[in-house]
Amino acid sequence: MEDAARMWMITAKEGDPVAERELAIFYLTHPELLPRIMLPLTMPRDTFKAEMMYRRIEDPARSDPQTMCVAIHWMELSANGGDKLAK
Repeated sequence: MEDAARMWMITAKEGDPVAERELAIFYLTHPELLPRIMLPLTMPRDTFKAEMMYRRIEDPARSDPQTMCVAIHWMELSANGGDKLAK
């Protein structure tokens, strides 16, 4: 699984919409296997939105706000890149 995560990170950074979607799903299902990364040259304020960061969460171990922001970041990039499943 760690090798798959590493490959999704590499191809997502290169701009592949399917890899971006799969990386977002990976963040939601196995966040412990990969570091939080963003598309190069992305401003942190564009990814880590205040409304997500300070939201009250019932189970913080399951839905960490930073991980959720990164997953949304990659899913939005995938949708903007034309991936129909990400929309």
